[in-house]
Amino acid sequence: GVQTCALPISRKKELAMSSEKQNSIKIALISRKGGVGKSALAREFAFFMRDKYDDCVPITLYDCDPRGAQEEVVIAPPFDIVSVEPSDNIPLNNEGISVYDFASEPDKRLKKVIQEVDLVVIPFQPAIDSIIRTIDTFSFVVPHNDQILMICNMYIHINDVETSKSELEGLLGDKGIQTELWVLPIKQYTGIRSVENEGGSVLARFKKGGIYSRSFRPICSEIDKIVSESIAVIEDSRRVQSEKKEVLNVN
Repeated sequence: GVQTCALPISRKKELAMSSEKQNSIKIALISRKGGVGKSALAREFAFFMRDKYDDCVPITLYDCDPRGAQEEVVIAPPFDIVSVEPSDNIPLNNEGISVYDFASEPDKRLKKVIQEVDLVVIPFQPAIDSIIRTIDTFSFVVPHNDQILMICNMYIHINDVETSKSELEGLLGDKGIQTELWVLPIKQYTGIRSVENEGGSVLARFKKGGIYSRSFRPICSEIDKIVSESIAVIEDSRRVQSEKKEVLNVN
């Protein structure tokens, strides 16, 4: 696991050049169950990406939730926030890093976004109502994109994570979807709600040092692992696609 978080590094990452992907990373967070921490996680992805990548790499959080208020709640963000109205097209051709935060309600634009992004993140809580709605979300996503990260958010006991994963896989199997889910956990921490309600980031709290550093180090480590593994999976997928393309060109 990740032992440290947000420590100084000698050189931040630069986005690998790719003519097909236009030098970009696109991640969408969706769930048909409200209250699972999706919007807060979207913010964290943007904050942690900013911490990992060179400052010249543009990062944009697209608030696609009609009731969303990312622009209002995040104070002085180190990335751009764009509110996308329900009648607007969602930008998909931009360079840099794009994080898309969707509402739990159906959105006719969602299918195209899912097809275009590098990774779909589906947060859920280890509770039966959340698991049932998560099955609906996964079933909608998987025909259009197989790069799916499930985040078991706000678990209390670590056994709940594996139990939830088994329940999800079993229920998906009943629907004819045989798969081994990629699930990463975030524990329920004291103080996390206050950060979410203020529209801030656990990373920002961690960087304050002192008691904040000690209090927020565990959750920072968990989110840092999630973001790092997400980047690694996206890069591996692109490498495989590039190798396949080279083979086809040779043949």
